[in-house]
Amino acid sequence: MVNNPKRQRKPASVEEVMADILIEMIRERKRADRGRDAVEKTSKPPSTLTCVMLTMTTIALTQLISFVQTVDDIANFMANPVGTVGGAVMNRVSFGGFPTGGKVLEKGDRIGDRFVVTSPVGNRIHPIYFDVRFHYGIDLAPASGVSGDPLHNPAPGKTTWTCSYSSGGGNIAEGTVDGYLIRLLHLQTCTGGDSEVIGKLGNTGGSTGPHLHMEVYRNGTELVTDITHDMVASILAPELLQNKLNPLNWFSNGGGKVAPQAIYQGLQQRGMSSIVAAGFVGNIGQESGFKPDIENGIGAYGLVQWLDGRRTRLEQFSASTGRAPSDLEAQLDFIIHELQGTESAAWKAIKQAEATGDLAYVTEVIARRYERMGEHEIALDNRIAYAEEVYGR
Repeated sequence: MVNNPKRQRKPASVEEVMADILIEMIRERKRADRGRDAVEKTSKPPSTLTCVMLTMTTIALTQLISFVQTVDDIANFMANPVGTVGGAVMNRVSFGGFPTGGKVLEKGDRIGDRFVVTSPVGNRIHPIYFDVRFHYGIDLAPASGVSGDPLHNPAPGKTTWTCSYSSGGGNIAEGTVDGYLIRLLHLQTCTGGDSEVIGKLGNTGGSTGPHLHMEVYRNGTELVTDITHDMVASILAPELLQNKLNPLNWFSNGGGKVAPQAIYQGLQQRGMSSIVAAGFVGNIGQESGFKPDIENGIGAYGLVQWLDGRRTRLEQFSASTGRAPSDLEAQLDFIIHELQGTESAAWKAIKQAEATGDLAYVTEVIARRYERMGEHEIALDNRIAYAEEVYGR
């Protein structure tokens, strides 16, 4: 007998059951309010004791719902293998002070074995006020269930964090990294400054348990709704970054950094114009930090982070010339080899951009057509800045 999938229904979670109970209570209250209005002039007002008992019951139920939700999330978290992160495909990563790669986080996803997402960005039933409100950040609870985990500065020495306090957010830290405004709420302590540690995860303000509430705004005002694993890991656990980014040094895997000028000159020696060579340098700086032997967490390798079949072709090309795939000259030769072959369509678009004489546009076309970067990871300002540093020098 074949099961009919339409008749199969996933058992309701504890949280869903509690939400149904809450909704039914609200409906009952509204019905009672309508009845009360009809007899308000003849009814005896409730006693003070009744009012106090109703208030205490409401508060207790609120706390119970929040507690059950957190326990349910933590239980699911601890029951699953350490380090698994949902089932969605991980985004291709890019490199910079604030990493934006990794899976877009959903409720129940984890950061290693230490933190679980209890509430993503979006509409939800508020755990204190019961009504439906838009949640402007992502909440992560520690598996330990206690406050005190250190919060890290993704760009120590470069980004200065400021501290403030509000009754809702408790202790708040704010900082801007690579054009992203980051707000961290409910901190136990906020030290601020530009040092390695910003403060500690806590339970201050309008909070129902130890957790971090993190908001991210692109260009300071545009709310980021698709917060990724590495955005969060850069604050909570830098050692768990999926792209192996080290906030102190850009990269945690790979050898020495090549001078951008050497790449710029090398590409011109292979026939590129100065403006196109500078555009490539800009993209290489953002992709690999000018390290030809860098490998990220999903296997992208080298100056332009060749991945999958393109990486295989790099390895085959370098082997055919008796060089290692990490060899700088081999990688520069392979860039030209790709542009004359499998990436000829990208090269045609780059040559059209070259005719405009606009370095920023050339850099962007290389990012989109040769690197094939998505909107959330392009970090175009960084690429243009790297290109401008070498252009014409």
